[in-house]
Amino acid sequence: MNKRGIALIVAFMVIVVLTTFSLVIFVRSMSERSIAQRYVESTQAFWLAEAGVNRALKELKADYSVSSGNCKWETNLGAGRYCVDLGDKDINGRRTLTAYGYVPFTTPARAERKISVLVESSGSNPSNPELITYAIETTGTLRITGSVDIHPSGSSHQNSNLTFEEVFGMTEDQVKAIAISAQDQGAGHVYTNPPANQQPVNGITWVDLTGSNKYSISSNWSGSGLLIVNSNGNDVALDISGAWTFTGMIWVTGRVKISGTPVINGAIFAKSSIDAQSDFSGNATINFNSTDVSSAFSSLGGGGSGELTVLSWREI
Repeated sequence: MNKRGIALIVAFMVIVVLTTFSLVIFVRSMSERSIAQRYVESTQAFWLAEAGVNRALKELKADYSVSSGNCKWETNLGAGRYCVDLGDKDINGRRTLTAYGYVPFTTPARAERKISVLVESSGSNPSNPELITYAIETTGTLRITGSVDIHPSGSSHQNSNLTFEEVFGMTEDQVKAIAISAQDQGAGHVYTNPPANQQPVNGITWVDLTGSNKYSISSNWSGSGLLIVNSNGNDVALDISGAWTFTGMIWVTGRVKISGTPVINGAIFAKSSIDAQSDFSGNATINFNSTDVSSAFSSLGGGGSGELTVLSWREI
């Protein structure tokens, strides 16, 4: 082989080696660029999730009792977006929020980070109105006759195991104390063995019954808010007839008897022994409305959060 042939082969081999090295460097460069981009986007997604946490904490500080939901707060921000899920209050009044950060804001996202935060509020309303899910509910038995109209259809439940403390988030004595304070401020009423058709009934109204006394309503008037009728036994504690209209939440310790044509928008709960029967008859209308129920419980105070405390923070 002459010198020219050898030189040509050597030159070709050098070109192949250089090309290979170039390809290796190019691929590695692209890989490192891709890794760097993923890191940047992952970091952006994390800070977007943090932005969602901050947004949720601000909203909860303004109103700790705000309704729960998936993607309760969602915003496109910079290169991506955040979305925050908010859970219901637990038995201790604490709430969990889960914030998601996505980059880019379109679907599917290339990067996603998720942060879970558990919070509580010292100044919040401790009640759990979301536990009320029926138009009529009783811990005893329930008899519905006549032309009683319940919305939604079938929204009644007997032999419930809900307790006062679960729903109100405090004891009966504590709630009565709030009613007494509200009465002093002109925003509530406290009655003991009231005469028939005692009114007004608005804000928070607490009715104490002794012996065989009952709270009877037969005239055509209206009430609203949170009505609590407290009896010591299983006698009829609340007896409603006529065309009485009420909007809010009625909680009765004792039996309930409803006839005539009253209209209740919200919910009614009767707490009695298992064998005590509450009766609904006539042309009564009971419309379950969760908004009216929640609004009634707001009379317990604490719409704002007061001091909001973060109990735990973790990326998941």
